[in-house]
Amino acid sequence: MTFLPVAPWWLIAVFAAVTVGFAVWAGRQDPRRRRAWLRRAGIAALLAVIALRPGIPDPDARAANTNVDVFFVVDTTSSIVAEDHDGGRPRLEGVAEDVVAIADALPGARFTLLTFDQIGRVELPLTDDTTALRTAVEVLRPEIAFYSAGSSPLTAVEVMTERLTSAQEQEPDRTRVVFLMTDGETTTSSPPEASFASLADLVDDGAVLGYGTAEGGRMLEHTGYDSEDRYLQDNSQSPSTDAISRIDEAALTAIAGELGVDYVHRTAPGGLEDVVDVQTGGLEVTDEELAGRADLGWLLAVPLLALVLWEGALLVPELLAIGPARRRGADRDRSSIRADRDRTPTSGDRVPTTGADRGRPTPDGGPDRAATGADRDRTTNGALR
Repeated sequence: MTFLPVAPWWLIAVFAAVTVGFAVWAGRQDPRRRRAWLRRAGIAALLAVIALRPGIPDPDARAANTNVDVFFVVDTTSSIVAEDHDGGRPRLEGVAEDVVAIADALPGARFTLLTFDQIGRVELPLTDDTTALRTAVEVLRPEIAFYSAGSSPLTAVEVMTERLTSAQEQEPDRTRVVFLMTDGETTTSSPPEASFASLADLVDDGAVLGYGTAEGGRMLEHTGYDSEDRYLQDNSQSPSTDAISRIDEAALTAIAGELGVDYVHRTAPGGLEDVVDVQTGGLEVTDEELAGRADLGWLLAVPLLALVLWEGALLVPELLAIGPARRRGADRDRSSIRADRDRTPTSGDRVPTTGADRGRPTPDGGPDRAATGADRDRTTNGALR
């Protein structure tokens, strides 16, 4: 059996020792609640063991070629949501489907997600977590239309250069595969002074995937918050009409040539098997056994849940009784206050006094008329007669 603790093992050991030890001590101090404290000790012990993540070797684990880094470079300009993909769907939906399909076809590879509109961004650093990749792609949105100032695929060159160079310097033996996913459209009058040809030596394989049609499609305006559907307008003529984005396959073919990869026009899901196989040589699961492991922590979750439910079932009635108990205590306090007030004499009641009390000022500020004989015998200077 092996362990992969979620925290330093000594920290888990301290937690277990303190909590279990306290529960055992409390149970000895209060024998009537010993069972409850033993139950709590069991909860703490199970939590500690689960945190250690026990497991056993998995004989079914097999190795895969993991010597590949895949760079997804996705266009997030306003035109990427043009509705001319697969019968009228936004292009971005096709991009997301293709990213997931490629990742599924490359078991064991590492993936990174880069995007570009006005600038290039790293949405997801290199990782082998395909779940994180899926999530990152699902939340992709185009740039906010208000800030759009034209676009060009060349905007991606800077961020691609940075990430590809870093990958090569850190692990030069790994294969770097690039999938550039865009419509190739340039709508700015001053594109960046860059060239994809400068990246050719950093790219081992990949493809340029083009989205859109020659007929083009309308683009919903992205405002950054939920609003009514409104399409981007072409104000170059009067009256204005819905703006139309069209794929630029000539530009995409030229980019693919500069990178030294193939160009593939994407119009619907599927059909990527040959593309992935050609670009990467086909990553296949081998017969080599890995030191894999099957996590057993989930087995302990069943008794842990049972103990927690047991504890909760006994605790709920006590919590529900707190309110009525407080109200009863408050009622008793009010009753005591009223009784004390009823026993307190009023100004009209004569208060019996002792001999020691006589001669003291009365409540109205005057001397007590019932002075003692000894007081009457005192002289003005305090001497006795």
